[in-house]
Amino acid sequence: MKQSSPPSPARVESQETTSSGLRAYRLGVLAVAFFVTAAAAPIAAVVGASPVLFAASGPGTPVIYGIAALLIALFSVGYLRMSREVTSAAGFVAYIAKGLGTRWATGAAGVAVLTYLALQSGLWSQFGVFAQQLA
Repeated sequence: MKQSSPPSPARVESQETTSSGLRAYRLGVLAVAFFVTAAAAPIAAVVGASPVLFAASGPGTPVIYGIAALLIALFSVGYLRMSREVTSAAGFVAYIAKGLGTRWATGAAGVAVLTYLALQSGLWSQFGVFAQQLA
């Protein structure tokens, strides 16, 4: 059985001091794909939207979910391809800055904050409706 020797301290130190981004080869494709899915479609929003979708579109609801799944899969492919270029832990803003510039990235960050606030408001409203039914 062949044993490999650990990297020399000088090599490890040079990798740590010269690298300005994330450590290479720490996340695999599967890990990034799960991250994209978790970030793009929070399960609470999907489950919470189901009654509204069934009320609005009836039997067409599974088609809507299928289209959403295809769009997320398409987005995941682009995200995974670009993750080789962007080595920052800053999230989507870093990707937008790399592709479109800092002005667009700043605007996207503002839209993201407003979206998260709207999501928070909607989820608390949904919680209130469900809690009222318990009383």
